[in-house]
Amino acid sequence: MTVAEHHTTHATHPASRGKTIWLVMHMCNAGTRALFAAAFGISTASVTTAQTADIQPQDGQWQSIVTVEQASGCSPDMQAEIEAEALSNQGGARFVTFSRPLSSADLNTLVDTEMRWWRMDTNQWNGGIRETEQTFMGRIESRIDTALRVSSAQQMMQTVQLQIALPPLIAKQIGSTELCQMSLRIQHDRLGD
Repeated sequence: MTVAEHHTTHATHPASRGKTIWLVMHMCNAGTRALFAAAFGISTASVTTAQTADIQPQDGQWQSIVTVEQASGCSPDMQAEIEAEALSNQGGARFVTFSRPLSSADLNTLVDTEMRWWRMDTNQWNGGIRETEQTFMGRIESRIDTALRVSSAQQMMQTVQLQIALPPLIAKQIGSTELCQMSLRIQHDRLGD
């Protein structure tokens, strides 16, 4: 089975609580699945807390709306799969109880992930993950950077930058350039109690 023949493989990550993750390359192992999922759902946790000057979000039902702002270098199939996964996660609202002060664990509940977060400034948080996978056709390097700002007690705004660096042979087989990049914007709104 070659990448060209089966470049989309269906898999469910055990920590995804039943979510389906569509992979863009057959040879992606658990490490690369974790990277894709980190952008839209699963990674490693780190606890950081806000300071007293930060806005305290209100507990209640929150919903996230994802907008794909830009994509370049990705094959049409690869872009479509990443967009579909990102947009599928905007569906349901979830109840969030925020710690006082706000912690990175709360952000993981809000964005339905377990990403590592760092408090950068008042009401500003950054998160990120890097993954490298060695395949028989070369190394796949993936990077996700996200920035989240608490705008008010009822709204948070987030940006996500996704980069996937592919070996030349894989890129050629799936019709991509060697660097696939996507920018997403996510608006988190409190819907009520």
